[in-house]
Amino acid sequence: MIDTPMAIAVPTVIAEVLGLDTVDATADLRNDLGIDSLTGTYIVAKLRTEFGLRVPLPTLLDSATVADFSATVGALAGDTA
Repeated sequence: MIDTPMAIAVPTVIAEVLGLDTVDATADLRNDLGIDSLTGTYIVAKLRTEFGLRVPLPTLLDSATVADFSATVGALAGDTA
């Protein structure tokens, strides 16, 4: 995975919301991290507050891994390497 700003920021936001030190980019959002619609709402709200990004909740819930979600958020943000 390329280290773009969002590839670094998104896992950090997820970890903060979950109260973890870090999350692995390959972690499965639902099975490994237990992300559900409530937790997802906190994550997308934090992305909006911190970065001004309006990420639809289904974007998070439809992503399989942290890396997949980070790439999608990066594309929404115009992230480039």
